[in-house]
Amino acid sequence: MAASPKLAARGVDSSRRDADSALLRLIDDEVSNGITFENDDLVGDKAIRSRKGERDAALDYYDGVMDDLPSEQGRSSAVSRDVADVTDTMLPGLMRVFAGADKVAIYAPNKPGDEEIASQATDYINYVWTNEINGYQITHTWIKDALDVRNGIVKAYWDQTPEYESEDLRGLVEDQIVALLEDPEVELIGADGRDQIIRDPASGQMIPLTVYDVRINRATTNGKLVVENVPPDDFGISKGASSIETARAVWHRSRVSRSDLVKQGYPRDVVEDLPAYGSRKSRGDADRYEDDDTRSSLASETGATAEVEVIEAYVRFDYDDDGIAEMRKVVVAGSSGGREPLSNEPWTEEVPFVSMTGQPVPHRWMGRSTFDNVGDLQRVKTALLRGVLDNIYSQNRPQRCVVDEAIINPDEVLNPTYGGVIRIKRGHTAQGAIQDLVAPNISGNILAGIQYIDSVIQRRTGVSTATASLDSTALEPQTATAASLEHDASYARVELIARNMAEMGFKPLFSKLLRIIVRNQDRPRTVRLRDEWVAFDPVGWNAAMDVSINVGLGTGSRERDLTMLSGIRARQNAIIEQLGLENPVVTPSMVVAAEHKMVEAAGVKDPEQFFRPITAEEFSQWQASKPPAPPDPKLQAIQAKAQMDQQTLQARAQGDQQRIQADVAMDQAKQAAELQMARERLEQEHALKVEQMNRDFELRRAEMENEAQLRAVSMATGVQGVSTNIPRQ
Repeated sequence: MAASPKLAARGVDSSRRDADSALLRLIDDEVSNGITFENDDLVGDKAIRSRKGERDAALDYYDGVMDDLPSEQGRSSAVSRDVADVTDTMLPGLMRVFAGADKVAIYAPNKPGDEEIASQATDYINYVWTNEINGYQITHTWIKDALDVRNGIVKAYWDQTPEYESEDLRGLVEDQIVALLEDPEVELIGADGRDQIIRDPASGQMIPLTVYDVRINRATTNGKLVVENVPPDDFGISKGASSIETARAVWHRSRVSRSDLVKQGYPRDVVEDLPAYGSRKSRGDADRYEDDDTRSSLASETGATAEVEVIEAYVRFDYDDDGIAEMRKVVVAGSSGGREPLSNEPWTEEVPFVSMTGQPVPHRWMGRSTFDNVGDLQRVKTALLRGVLDNIYSQNRPQRCVVDEAIINPDEVLNPTYGGVIRIKRGHTAQGAIQDLVAPNISGNILAGIQYIDSVIQRRTGVSTATASLDSTALEPQTATAASLEHDASYARVELIARNMAEMGFKPLFSKLLRIIVRNQDRPRTVRLRDEWVAFDPVGWNAAMDVSINVGLGTGSRERDLTMLSGIRARQNAIIEQLGLENPVVTPSMVVAAEHKMVEAAGVKDPEQFFRPITAEEFSQWQASKPPAPPDPKLQAIQAKAQMDQQTLQARAQGDQQRIQADVAMDQAKQAAELQMARERLEQEHALKVEQMNRDFELRRAEMENEAQLRAVSMATGVQGVSTNIPRQ
């Protein structure tokens, strides 16, 4: 590259030299002024910041080193370890949340047809996380860094470095060796020739032949997924950045030997001219190298084993001068002002770093640590602790008022010994010659102050330290509900820290792992999963699937979790008994999921070895294919009795039906006879009435005829008022 004369001699375009120089200056400026372990960029305790970075001081406070509060000569030097107490109390619960389940992350489809892919991705990536990249250790270090120094950093990438497998081959001839070396993945390490007498197939004569025993390295170039913790003192980010994704620059600083740089493919002559790494004021280097002599000898060391400071930076920079800043990956080596570029390439993928903090600060990249919450209280509590110890010491070994003339040997008073004798001159008494100046006992007031500090620590962190004093209600009876509410309230902050870590750390990391595997793994892999060999082929997977972190258990005790899950299982059983196995409320997969959670809550991993997952289709197929169960004799007896009872009831019912039909027929016949008699009676009455009417009609007609004759006679004779005296009907 342009900044290196030797790289320029290798054909680097001179038109890029100005851009390369500007890019190097930008990296130097970012490393000098960005947010690093020494430059916290977060306002804190000025007494500490004037001496060292706050994150460096946080590690000192965790270790019980408090240089900002030196002890007086001859006084107590005890240190209260509140930062360590709070961190070490939270760590087991957080580890249980993220490492207690068999599956840390669960992928979910975000478009139709990805259901099977999501299940495969969940199984495969969790297998890789647990078995191949040591996810437990990564989780522990990541969480510990976040609690100790505000932000934990992990780096996830695909390592293309070839891995070699050595093979020993015996009895090869030259043609076989030549054919073997035509394979680009084979490297010849050594060969030993030896003469061997063989029979010529053509002539049948014995002839000498040189054969070779060779050792080769066979390379596998498909690469592998790598996830590693980045020491906080080796990571940096641009000043004012709120996240890694939007930062102008992020970088990873490391110490690499010249030999390893050559193995990575960098030119040897460029690497040999790089200055060896010297001392640097940071806690990480002090831990790495025990004393200044070691660092000095390392700085002056030359050769392949000498270490060089290498910075891998991801920078947004307008390299092609088109007015738009592009992301570039730049690897530089050496010290500030004299760094040499080893590589410079455009970077179209995502930045490989993921940051996690349990207590994020809005609009800032750096969060808060346990030290930020408890550091000032540890300093106050340490002062109080030393005070109470000094008070107790002063009472155990009080000062004395001595009359010099009354003491024969003053050394017996100045350096007393147990069982020793203090000799007094004649005429004096012990009370008059020696008097103890007893200091007043103020430890009760100091302990009350320590108790108050403990209560403040608990309110700030939600964690009660092991050194907390008993309060006035500690021995009073308390209901289980009240105790549970108090526990939940105090643990709410720890739950919030766990949720922040899940959403802002583990979720982005596992999304990144999915994209890295889909982008780089170009061949199927077969792994042993749940006692079965399963093949996974990420080609064609949806790299944008949703992911959720498998948390929820771990915030309470195991007994509480198991009690809660047992209640859920009891409700599931009640619904199944009421609605049957094929009910729409509780499916077989839900029952298995509850059983898996109970196994995990009990602290046992791999619940599939106890309860195999089952889908609705598999359950239906099992029901359809299972043979009928053998008859139960008791059930058969019950069924036979029920059948006999049913037949008896049917016979009784049939007899009752026939009797009812006969009664109905008799009633119908009786009713028909009565109806016929009534009809005949009505007909007779009607005939009588008609006959009576006819007689009346004839009688009336005869009367009318008689009257008419009488009137005619009366008119003829002239007689008036002749009456016939015939009564009218």
